[in-house]
Formats: sequence, structure tokens, C-alpha cells
Amino acid sequence: MISRIPPFLLFIGLFLWSCEEDLPKDCLGVAGGDAEIDECGVCDEYPGNDCAEDCAGVWG
Repeated sequence: MISRIPPFLLFIGLFLWSCEEDLPKDCLGVAGGDAEIDECGVCDEYPGNDCAEDCAGVWG
């Protein structure tokens, strides 16, 4: 009985540790990606080119 416990524990351990969690996808469909939709509706991962709000409150 004792000799059957280690293989059983090994099987359970491999089963639990081999399961990978799915990463959420960004707006480009990349799992674990950093892309976001900016205020103008553009999806990319570069915040430096995001549109800005002007003095009249218009995004563009």
C-alpha cells in the first residue's frame, strides 16, 4: 500500500502543475498583450501616440 502512494502523488502533482491558466487577450487578440483602445478608438500598445483632448474638449 505504501509503495502505491508516491506514484499516485506524482500523478496528482503533474496533473495540477501542468494546467496552464489562459492569459486574457488584449484588443489585438494577443494573449497577455499590453494593447489598449485609446479615446479615439485606436487599438495599439504605444501610449505615446494616443490621441489627446484639445481645448474645446474634442478628442483627436
